[in-house]
Amino acid sequence: MKKDELSKSLLKKAQGFSESEITEEYDGDDGNLKLKKRKVSTKYFPPDISAAKLLLMMDDNLDIADMTDEQLRDLRAEFLAELKNQNEENKKNDKEDL
Repeated sequence: MKKDELSKSLLKKAQGFSESEITEEYDGDDGNLKLKKRKVSTKYFPPDISAAKLLLMMDDNLDIADMTDEQLRDLRAEFLAELKNQNEENKKNDKEDL
């Protein structure tokens, strides 16, 4: 897995996401399979702070070891605001998909 792919996956997990799952039930009494029942459900995975932390640590331009407590608090606030915005956008997109 490339670093860009890993970053995208971590960002998705850090922001929280929804996944659709399709369950199908078939009837094959006469030898032919026919779709009997199809259920589509959506599962929500909440934001993961560990993924967010790892994502921050992977940023080559970000050296949190040299930051002051105030800088870390500001960075945390910015990141949480971005997570909130992305989460709201994801929920809006999920509602549009339904």
